[in-house]
Amino acid sequence: MRIATGVGALALVAISAIVSPLAAQQPVNPADSGVTVTPGPVMRVSFYKINTGMGQEFQQDLRQHVVPVWEAQKAAGIILGYQVVMNQTTDSPDDWNVAFAITYANWAVLDNMTDRTDPITLRHYGTAEARTAAGNRRATIRTLVRSNLMRVQNVSRSPRP
Repeated sequence: MRIATGVGALALVAISAIVSPLAAQQPVNPADSGVTVTPGPVMRVSFYKINTGMGQEFQQDLRQHVVPVWEAQKAAGIILGYQVVMNQTTDSPDDWNVAFAITYANWAVLDNMTDRTDPITLRHYGTAEARTAAGNRRATIRTLVRSNLMRVQNVSRSPRP
């Protein structure tokens, strides 16, 4: 498992948050500028604060449950990938300290998501009760600070003739 850290790791998230609204507000005419903007994948970025004293349990849950489920979803073609980002510069004691970025091919993949993910999570946990218990325990380990759904915009510049 690779955990990205630092400012560079969050650059994709920050760029997505900035470029997407700008591209949506100001369409670019490639003939005028040589710039092409095409829609890319969709990302769900969830920012969490690991609750005090729960760092070890958070890491264990991530290794034993969260990543294996993401890997199974990736193998099934539900997600393109995922990243775990650690915040190195918190602004306050209540700020987030870990973010999960899950990448989907497009908006349509989000339709009927539960129908496709339930069999994967049931296979991992064994029963619906065990899955629910793990989710309830996870809620005591970390607190959701915010969650954003973003669209990546691919920006390229073609050489002018």
